[in-house]
Amino acid sequence: MKLEIKKGVLTSYKVGKNLFSSYVVGNNDSEIYEKIVSRGLDEKIESSLIEVETIPDYSTLSDLEFIMDLPQIIHTTCFMSLIALKANKISIDEVLGDEGILHELIHINSKSIPISKPKIREIKRGFNMLRNVTTGVC
Repeated sequence: MKLEIKKGVLTSYKVGKNLFSSYVVGNNDSEIYEKIVSRGLDEKIESSLIEVETIPDYSTLSDLEFIMDLPQIIHTTCFMSLIALKANKISIDEVLGDEGILHELIHINSKSIPISKPKIREIKRGFNMLRNVTTGVC
C-alpha cells in the first residue's frame, strides 16, 4: 500500500490527563486553523508546516490484505470516527449502528458474520466515506 505524503502540522490534544498526538493536513495557517477548530479536539499545533503521512486508503488492498490488516483498520476507524463525530460530519449510527462501519469491522474481525466479497466491498466503501469526511486526515 502506497502512503500519501501531504503538507500539514503535528498536533496534540488531551483526553483527561493523557496527551495524544495527531496531525492536520493543510497548505497554510488559516486552512489548518479552520480544520483544527472544526475537529473539536482542542488541539495545539506542535510543529511548523511539514510533510505528514496521511491515513492510508485501505480500500485499495486486496480482500486478503484487508482482512489481515483488520486490527490496524479498526484502530484507524476509531480515531477517524472520533474526529468525524466531534466535527458533526457523520452520525453515531453510521459508526456504531447495526450497519455502521465500526460495527461491521468488528463483526468481520470476530468472524460473527460470513466474510464475503460483497460485504468486504461494502465495508471498504464505508471506510472510504469515513476517510473522506474526516477533517484534516487526507
